Amino acid sequence: MGDSSTAINTTIVPTDSSTPKISVKPFNGNRNLYHAFKDSIKLYLLVDEKLNTEEKKIAFVLSLLNEGEARIWRTNFLKAKHANGALNLGTYAAFMNDLDNTFKRDNEEDEALFNVHRMKQQKDESANQAVTRFCEQASLAGIDLTTNPLIHAEGASPRLAIDYLKSVLNEGLVNKVTLDINEPTDNIENWVKIALRYDKVYHQNNLLQNFRKKGPLPSRNTFIPRYPCKERNPDTMNIDRMTIEEHDNLMKKGACFFCKKPRHCTRECPNKRTNQSNQNQKRSSHDTARYI
Repeated sequence: MGDSSTAINTTIVPTDSSTPKISVKPFNGNRNLYHAFKDSIKLYLLVDEKLNTEEKKIAFVLSLLNEGEARIWRTNFLKAKHANGALNLGTYAAFMNDLDNTFKRDNEEDEALFNVHRMKQQKDESANQAVTRFCEQASLAGIDLTTNPLIHAEGASPRLAIDYLKSVLNEGLVNKVTLDINEPTDNIENWVKIALRYDKVYHQNNLLQNFRKKGPLPSRNTFIPRYPCKERNPDTMNIDRMTIEEHDNLMKKGACFFCKKPRHCTRECPNKRTNQSNQNQKRSSHDTARYI
């Protein structure tokens, strides 16, 4: 089934204090959108008092048939009605009947009723989504969704829509509503309202339970540990502090990297030995002081 809502583009903009302006989207001949197209026309004709004659109503609908197969139908219709040099559009009822014969899907009601019979609320589907699907198909099938007994069709029962809807929704949800609403009832609007309320509470409780199982989300201000650098060995020759030029210059002179004097290497540097001895004495006295 197509999404009937895409066929309606009704934007109500007040033009004055009393008359709204409704824009109806043109029809291109898509039969899946024809039912919604007719509904939008009914709404428009209801509020526009200027379209008060048969010819004006027909002309308005013809002006919307300007795309695809619908435009071809309009051309053929006008040719057929243009006889003896005069344009006779006929009655609005006859015009809409001709339009139905072309664009209304065959067995639309039977197909929609079949969809209602096999429709079930899906596991990951909310009650609101299921009710929306049900109402769309029930309307196409001719099932009475009203609660006003004055406008029920002859022989139609206001209980029928509720019974169909109960077969669609989750059994646990239906049982809760049945106990709460004190069945039987003929008010489908109230029935749906209570069902949606219970379904909302159910989903909120599920979210709360999942939150408790998983725990709170981690904070964005995550602590990043900073590890101290390892203590540097003072006996190690600090070549990293030399520049490349200094290193190359000492190599050419054959000088010590430690004291920078020639004629001996760093391993044999007397200054380094003296420095090491002083460092050992300091470390020894420091360790001794710790244990005294």
